[in-house]
Amino acid sequence: MNVPYNTGKVKIGSNYTKPLPQETDGDMLRIQTALIGDKGAMRNYMIEKLYAWSVGFIFLVLIAYHVCRT
Repeated sequence: MNVPYNTGKVKIGSNYTKPLPQETDGDMLRIQTALIGDKGAMRNYMIEKLYAWSVGFIFLVLIAYHVCRT
C-alpha cells in the first residue's frame, strides 16, 4: 500500500511504484564484469571454468583407460 506524504498542496510519493526485481543469469553477470573491468571477478570465473574442464577431461581419460584396458 502506497501512502503519500501530503503537504497540503502536493502529495509526495503518490505515483511511486516499486522497481521490478531484476533477473540475473551467469552470462549477464560475466558480460557486465568484463565491461566494468573487474579483473578479480573475471579471474575467479576463468578459474572455475578451467577447473570444470580439467575435471571433465580427467574423467574422460579415466573412462577411456578403463574401456581400453578391458
